[in-house]
Amino acid sequence: MRRPVAAGLKVPLKSFLTSKAAFFILFAIILFLAFFFRIIGLEKRPLHTDEAVHGVKFGYLLENDDYRYDPHEYHGPTLIFSTLVPAWIKGSQNIKNVSVTMLRSVPVFYGMLLVIITLSLLPLTKRSVTLSAALLTAVSPAFVFFSRYYIMEIMLVLFTVALILSLHRYYLSLQMRWIILAGALAGLMHATKETCIITWIAVFSAGIMVLLTKKGELRKTWQRLPKAHLVTGLLSAKIVSSLLFTSFFRHPRGIIDSILTFQIYLNRGSGDLTAHIHPWFSYFQWLLWNKQTGTPLWTEFWILSLGMVGALRIFSSPPQKHRHFWQFLTIYTLLMTLIYAAIPYKTPWSMLSFYHGWLLLAAFAVAELAAQRASRIFIIVYIFLGCSHLSLQSWQLIHDHDTDESNPYIYAHTHRDIYKLVDGIHELCRASTQGQKECLEIICPGDDYWPLPWYLRDCANVGYYNHVDLQYPAARIIVSSPSMQEGLVAKLYELPPPGQRNLYIPFFKNGVLLRDGVELDLYVRKDLWDEWYQNSP
Repeated sequence: MRRPVAAGLKVPLKSFLTSKAAFFILFAIILFLAFFFRIIGLEKRPLHTDEAVHGVKFGYLLENDDYRYDPHEYHGPTLIFSTLVPAWIKGSQNIKNVSVTMLRSVPVFYGMLLVIITLSLLPLTKRSVTLSAALLTAVSPAFVFFSRYYIMEIMLVLFTVALILSLHRYYLSLQMRWIILAGALAGLMHATKETCIITWIAVFSAGIMVLLTKKGELRKTWQRLPKAHLVTGLLSAKIVSSLLFTSFFRHPRGIIDSILTFQIYLNRGSGDLTAHIHPWFSYFQWLLWNKQTGTPLWTEFWILSLGMVGALRIFSSPPQKHRHFWQFLTIYTLLMTLIYAAIPYKTPWSMLSFYHGWLLLAAFAVAELAAQRASRIFIIVYIFLGCSHLSLQSWQLIHDHDTDESNPYIYAHTHRDIYKLVDGIHELCRASTQGQKECLEIICPGDDYWPLPWYLRDCANVGYYNHVDLQYPAARIIVSSPSMQEGLVAKLYELPPPGQRNLYIPFFKNGVLLRDGVELDLYVRKDLWDEWYQNSP
């Protein structure tokens, strides 16, 4: 009796779906999806203040071949030095040739590495865990959005994951190469952002807790570790960190400042002199539920819920393979979450450091539930619906809602009005006989004029002030906060003697928004206004 064709295909199809070839085909599809979400329309969203500050600092490095670490602001140098690579590839030699796409290509690159590094999970677990981790990282709105953001957070998360994997490899093998790599990664974390110390505390504490779960394991582990290896790992961390903080030993002071900075950020994290104070539950609110009338539902509940299932599963019925690693990851993630929730200083991008742990635990849960016949259909439907909704949110975040305040990851962001303001300034400069050398005066209280220094980087004579400076003559183009109007009127119309007063005309009928709550006015002197008007179409 002949077997039906379908029956003959069943075994080969099942064999193919569980093969290495199928795994790498699916992984390649996930990589393409991740790249699509991260690369499309990088120039579209206006630069956030932090992005602009880093961009200007990079421009200084590019033009002057010099970098000095500032322990009070701006974080570490890895982002700045990494940006030299796309600049060299494109042949850019000054800040005028640096584009927003070039800047944001750096976090895109590290964001892609964060997807690729999930391959390092293969020796530790099933292929389905690796695929799930890659897929969730690829479509998570938080990781998509901040992989397109010229700040350090994605780099810090990547170096953290690599550090944990390297330490685990060293724990298993005691091979020196792994402790050297772990040390180098710790050095990169230090040179990336000061909050690395939170991660180090959580990693160390979670490791100790896991070893304490088995009697005598902590002492046994300490005895088997070659102490020379530990010293080598610390030296590796110190060398990498020192190289970057000193700008390759040109500014030795950077080593001292890289340590002093922890006290500065400790004060900031505790709420001193900062506006970024939020309740303990803010991270969970940003991740779980954000819905306003007429806006999409923003939520990553799909991932967090699975992460909690994964954490419960790991402790209720621990996996036989690399049990200590998964227990460590669970404890580490819980510690990171508790620490970050307890710190009053909160920004949406800061939560990536603990959220990535939940994402990996979610991947573990997907694989475990898919392996059981009773829950297989449920988890397939859940992942399909969840990833579809996450992908839709990621598309909305980078397309129609990239500056929408309903988007939980938009935080003190630059308003799209900045394009209108900058275009107006450039129109006036083109109309002027001085061109880009025309003098501009930007007056904002509290130096709250960023990211204008980035967008006006091609203008040669721009003065930035936090008050109306009465010592110097007024420029022909003035951008001013409405709160400075009284002082500006005095400078333009009261201090100059009769016959030397010039009329200034508002370029726009209404003020423009720099960001929510920050309005600016553009004024142009009458003679330049006439030049512009005569040349305007």
